[in-house]
Amino acid sequence: GQAPEAIDELRRAADLAPESTRLVIQLLGAYYVNEDYENAALMAERAVKAEPNSVVLRVWLGRTYYQLKRYDEAQEAFEKAVAIDPTNSVAYEAMAQILEETNDLVGAVDVYQKLIEITPKSAFLYYRLGANLVQMNDTKGARAALEKALELNPALTPARYVLGLLLVEDGEYEHAVEQFTKFLKESPDHVQARVNLAAAQARKGDLDGAIDTLTKVVEGPDVEPEHHLLRTF
Repeated sequence: GQAPEAIDELRRAADLAPESTRLVIQLLGAYYVNEDYENAALMAERAVKAEPNSVVLRVWLGRTYYQLKRYDEAQEAFEKAVAIDPTNSVAYEAMAQILEETNDLVGAVDVYQKLIEITPKSAFLYYRLGANLVQMNDTKGARAALEKALELNPALTPARYVLGLLLVEDGEYEHAVEQFTKFLKESPDHVQARVNLAAAQARKGDLDGAIDTLTKVVEGPDVEPEHHLLRTF
């Protein structure tokens, strides 16, 4: 629990053995854990220079740049990592995080598709792919990705919620009701999901069901004036 003292000793050791990449890596980890990202980046650069073909070190370099909001350099580090090992999912996931952070949705979709090639049975990757496709207004692609995510993992409730919203937009109210109902079994306190369920019920002609759904909302602790208005309507 004495991080400053540990860093000081590791730094002295690294100065005594400047050829030791292992000490540089340990110092990198210590700086990173202590949130000293400037020095962590310096150590990562030093380690990568010593072992340029190390995927792990290039990922660490990218992570330190990411923490410093040096996104272009972080992206470059991750790209070099996957160039060394095109099957390295850790580097791809880090790339996707940066692309989402910088709102490069096209790039993020491309990375998630590559990740899915590496890990084709990952429900979470299909969910993230679908979420990015939603933001790109690719409803058809998003639905396919979310349905695949739920096929792989029916308990992935965020995917079910987003799929329900897309089904409402596509006018498939019966299926939307099904998705929101299943979602609420896992997340019964999600107020907006109940409001969306009521909307789907009303649009498919089940006004009694919509009123019952909204009654649960207005009798709950998180009721807003708009919920009363919706039920009145």
